[in-house]
Amino acid sequence: MADAIVRIEPYGAVIYLPGQAATVRLDREEARSLLDYGGNFPENLTAPEIAHLEISNRCNLNCRYCYVDKRGRELTTGQWKRIIEDLARNGIFQLTLGGGEPFMRGDIFELASFVRGLGMNLALTTNGTLLEDDPRLALFRQINFSVHGNLEELKPKIELALKHTKVGINFVVRRSTLGELRQVADYCRLRGIELLLLSYKPVNGDAEEAIKPSVVMQFGMRLASTGVRVAVDGMTCGKCLAAQRFVDIDSLGNVFPCSFIREPIGNLLEQPFAEIWRRRKVPERCPYE
Repeated sequence: MADAIVRIEPYGAVIYLPGQAATVRLDREEARSLLDYGGNFPENLTAPEIAHLEISNRCNLNCRYCYVDKRGRELTTGQWKRIIEDLARNGIFQLTLGGGEPFMRGDIFELASFVRGLGMNLALTTNGTLLEDDPRLALFRQINFSVHGNLEELKPKIELALKHTKVGINFVVRRSTLGELRQVADYCRLRGIELLLLSYKPVNGDAEEAIKPSVVMQFGMRLASTGVRVAVDGMTCGKCLAAQRFVDIDSLGNVFPCSFIREPIGNLLEQPFAEIWRRRKVPERCPYE
């Protein structure tokens, strides 16, 4: 475990192995015995494990359920690098580059290379339409495609990505997309792709589109029983990770508890991440439950 990143946490310890992109959690007894740790345990989590970076607020699509404000200005390459360095110093294990559409930025591979050079795991979330065949896609340990009624259009792009790295499909389960779920699941089963089912959060007020998270979980369990590699989000499994294992950072440096709670808890151009994290308030409950 020479390259392992170890953090002592209230429950014990968390170990991240960059080479395998694997996370191991130890309880307090295991932390003392396996890590020979003799100190006190902190009262609060020292940092999240994952940060989602909205590196662009621009997008070539106009999905009506999108939660990102199209502000027309974004952080520079240098500003993003300083933020990424700050996150690395705080022991964050994984970054996911997203947006908006991250491929709207010309520096996406420069930023990806910078993240990997700091030893962090790196993923990407994209609508897929702008993705081109490029060996630098291997900088991402996984590329997640957001699929919303355009699977056939995206299949060539997905196959390009599969040449270089692992692929996942993010599928938001809404009433208007239910008819597409089986087709997407069948494709994931055929290609060995991970299917991430996301409960719909009506950020823009269209609550009639939402399906109960417990029902989404049932869909996931049924698909898993047929051989589909299924994952679900925290809302679906009843374990909100907002401002705990996860934070979201928008294209202007604002830090949010998660991608869907759009009330900032600080800005990384004004405060270091450690200070924002220390002063944060963990949401008592998901506002979309």
